[in-house]
Amino acid sequence: MTIVNGRGERRTGDDKWSFRVGKPYAIKQAETPNEWLAVALQAERYIAGFQREDDDGVYWEGVGGEAPNPGYADGSAGILHFYIQLARVTQDSRHWETARQAARWIRSKVGAAPVTMLEGFDSCYGLVLLEAAAVFHDATYTEAARRFAQRYLLHYEQGDHGPYWTGNTAWVKDGGIILFLLALGRYLDDPTILEVVRRAGAQYLSEGKPDGNGHLVFDGHFGGTFCVEGVVFHMEHNMPNWEFGAAGSGYILLKLYEFTGERRYLDAAFDQLRYLRSVAVPQAKGVLIPRSLGPEERDLFPLGHCHGIAGTGLFPFLLHELTGDEEAAEFLVALADGFEAVGAPEHQSRGLWNIDTLCCGHAGLVHYFVGLYLATGESRWHDLAIRCGNVILGMKEDLGEGRADWPIAFWRQKPDDITRPHSLFRGAAGIGLALTEIFMMERGDFTLDRFIDDPFPAHWAA
Repeated sequence: MTIVNGRGERRTGDDKWSFRVGKPYAIKQAETPNEWLAVALQAERYIAGFQREDDDGVYWEGVGGEAPNPGYADGSAGILHFYIQLARVTQDSRHWETARQAARWIRSKVGAAPVTMLEGFDSCYGLVLLEAAAVFHDATYTEAARRFAQRYLLHYEQGDHGPYWTGNTAWVKDGGIILFLLALGRYLDDPTILEVVRRAGAQYLSEGKPDGNGHLVFDGHFGGTFCVEGVVFHMEHNMPNWEFGAAGSGYILLKLYEFTGERRYLDAAFDQLRYLRSVAVPQAKGVLIPRSLGPEERDLFPLGHCHGIAGTGLFPFLLHELTGDEEAAEFLVALADGFEAVGAPEHQSRGLWNIDTLCCGHAGLVHYFVGLYLATGESRWHDLAIRCGNVILGMKEDLGEGRADWPIAFWRQKPDDITRPHSLFRGAAGIGLALTEIFMMERGDFTLDRFIDDPFPAHWAA
């Protein structure tokens, strides 16, 4: 096996970072709460090696040799989000200065913000601008977010009920755009933007497809195939989870219900819970939801954020928070039971492979379980957060000079393709963020900037 770092350098790796179903991860228990922050700082020193500067501020090299970009998932905006949280926790002036200069650079790149097929991730660039406006008390970031929003406010298709952009309800499609515009409209208290959201919400609701019992289903039936980084995805079957399917759509419907007060959105959200329960697959204990309903994937259960419980669980959590619905709460617990039933978080599976990241691995699970613990006070969620964190500590690679990274296989389909990314969703920035969250939880004083698609407490004190 070969390990490749972000600069393309290669060396022979040992078996620690290889994949095998049932293989135990390396585990290390923190000796003190401060160890969580110490390792987050080791991640920061690794990320700093990719930092660059120009007249507009500081930014970071692209992942995998790609050009630098200001995006959220794999670009500088996501890394800025990590630095803001780290600076707040440490009160280190160096981290604050990095965050300020990175925010300047990202503000200057509104016209270069990514335009991809994953609009939900792309729109998060605007959410980071709003975060910078609030953190630095600088209205120029608010205006930059407003300029960024023009790509959606001025360019859309007109449906029978209101505007739409792609006609696909997934979080990574029109759903994410609606959430960003709702966050922006509320932040600015702008009735024009909020009216666009209101009309887009009506169009969104109209795009649900009735099932045989007359219940609406919002699911990621994209159709066809697409290829990214040499991995081919077959999209002809519904994908029920967060990123593409009913779980993410259910969350968006709940946000539209909060915004409008209209019961029809809540009724449609309950339909998504009903649908998710119908496609969940029983495990030795609890249930899990397949990546897709294609016959070849009905036994493939991703466990992270995008297609697993760390994203999907956000929907039943919010539904229970808003309504007190016990079936939603029971479903959230059943998903966690299924998660543990397949050996997670200490053992690899087809849905939790040699990956520790925010998108697909243990960092995203830490974020989820910490959030559940802060919201409920239930010790099970605290213990699961720590267990996931123990894997992160065990799987790090010490590089010397106070630096550490995490060799991972980003693609489940290519578990021998080991890289060492530094970005938020794919690499060390997201892992460092998760470790910082555990540190704050363990010290009993927690503050985190949460975006509109994150329903957990932003502030908590033991």
